[in-house]
Amino acid sequence: CPDYSAGCGVDMRRRWSGIFAAASAITPFFLGISVASISAGTIRIAGGTVEGGFIHPWLHPFGLAVGAFTTSLFALLAAVYLVNEATSVDLRREFSRRAVGAGIASGVAAFAALALIPDSAASFRSALLHSWWSVPVHGGTALAGLLCLILIS
Repeated sequence: CPDYSAGCGVDMRRRWSGIFAAASAITPFFLGISVASISAGTIRIAGGTVEGGFIHPWLHPFGLAVGAFTTSLFALLAAVYLVNEATSVDLRREFSRRAVGAGIASGVAAFAALALIPDSAASFRSALLHSWWSVPVHGGTALAGLLCLILIS
């Protein structure tokens, strides 16, 4: 009953809502871990086979921080869209509160990920922090995030 048809009971609706919520959190988390692992160089392929084991190359502090960052960004995006779609003032207020929480979590996770960039990702760190475009992009992103949170509050 994912379409919430008339024949779908409350228990079934709860079950589908739980599945959707879990998938909505797991997907961006593992996307972030994948991006971080590739950036950090922990995923290596030799002769068509992944080296380094099955779990260790993926689950490291930098990967977990980027996973948390990506998940909080997705939550922020969803909450901001839902603020616009809400049909009641109370619902709009609730989604606005969640957007602010997700925005704060995004900021904390971004700084955690930055602090946890491993030495194996020195070229990534250098490009992220010392390129000519670094200051304008990071400043513009921070300004856009703050403006978004101000406008929905």
